[in-house]
Amino acid sequence: MADYKLFTSCLWQTTSAVVSTDDRLYLFDPAYFPHEIEAIADYVQSVRDGRELVLVLTHGDWDHIAGYPRFPDARLIGHKQIASPERLAKQLRKTNRFDGSYYVHRPYELVPPFV
Repeated sequence: MADYKLFTSCLWQTTSAVVSTDDRLYLFDPAYFPHEIEAIADYVQSVRDGRELVLVLTHGDWDHIAGYPRFPDARLIGHKQIASPERLAKQLRKTNRFDGSYYVHRPYELVPPFV
């Protein structure tokens, strides 16, 4: 039986979801601010219980992918156009610009996962 938990960012009410099944946890669009991503990571850690973590990018806009580096052991799923290194690099540059404008500090580097 699947269970889920929703997380909503204060930035544009962007929603992230964690769906738990018997075998896996699916994390959809981890976003946005570091403290929000840490709350998601804490939740994932508390319920993971050895299950595989699958990170699902529903679309590749910069405000939906900023949290992916926080989950380095997750299997990444997304449409090939979303997950292409070039597209991710472009979107992560937008994230870095936003972060720089608003003094957002991340404890990890925003780099494409398939370099």
